[in-house]
Amino acid sequence: MKQTYCNPLDLGYRYQHMKEGPRVAGFREGADPTLVYFKGKYYLFVSMSAGFWYSDDLLNWDFHADPDLLIYDYAPDVRQVGNYLYFCASRKGRNCPILRTADPLTEPFTEVSAPFAFWDPDLFCDDDGRVYFYWGCSNTAPIYGVELDPDTMTPIGETQELIFGHETTLGYERPGNNGIVDREASVLYQSMKQFYDPETGKLNLPPQMANIPGLSAEGLTAMFNAIGKPYIEGAFMTKHDGLYYLQYACPGTQYNTYADGVYTSRSPLGPFVRQAWG
Repeated sequence: MKQTYCNPLDLGYRYQHMKEGPRVAGFREGADPTLVYFKGKYYLFVSMSAGFWYSDDLLNWDFHADPDLLIYDYAPDVRQVGNYLYFCASRKGRNCPILRTADPLTEPFTEVSAPFAFWDPDLFCDDDGRVYFYWGCSNTAPIYGVELDPDTMTPIGETQELIFGHETTLGYERPGNNGIVDREASVLYQSMKQFYDPETGKLNLPPQMANIPGLSAEGLTAMFNAIGKPYIEGAFMTKHDGLYYLQYACPGTQYNTYADGVYTSRSPLGPFVRQAWG
């Protein structure tokens, strides 16, 4: 007999402490859950957990501590490929490792590769054993996809741009609280608008700003022009009856409106078209 389970799960996940100027904030951190069935058990991973939970029945969960499991990297993704369970998560500024283990409860996760920097990863193993990787969390860049070598977990072929934002035609992608875009309220807009040239569409930064490490006129211009555009994020691939379903989320977790969208294709790397209603 089939059974249905309902959230919330009563899990003792960690607290995170953050300092924002003079204000110190503490809150429970249990975002971005991913669940997988592997060798007879269910495994549940969430951001910032210093380990993972496991269960035989989806009702009763035990915590397995693993403080070395990239606990400060966000949005973990866990998938089975062959006899291994693969784990990766998001980090900025450095290549992100892809780890694996044959038994999460008795063996450590070991690094297989660190191919490039990514955010919101999703690993997908097709019926034929070929492996594909999807990622993206940006209002300036799309959801990307690339094939990976299943032995080395390194890219094969060219990275493909798969899903872009279309906030002017898709209402559920429209950012802002209640779908109202207020560029003037943006701190970035207020600080950069004095340097914006509407004729060129670029920021003309003064020398003292242009030479600051980590800043560039090109990068800041892209961010400035993206104010009011949706974050396209959280890729997740599934396959059913030969059709590939690439799911994503938008327009941004900071707003009071949030949605999921789905694109479909006959190929794991597209081209993708938005799934029709009905």
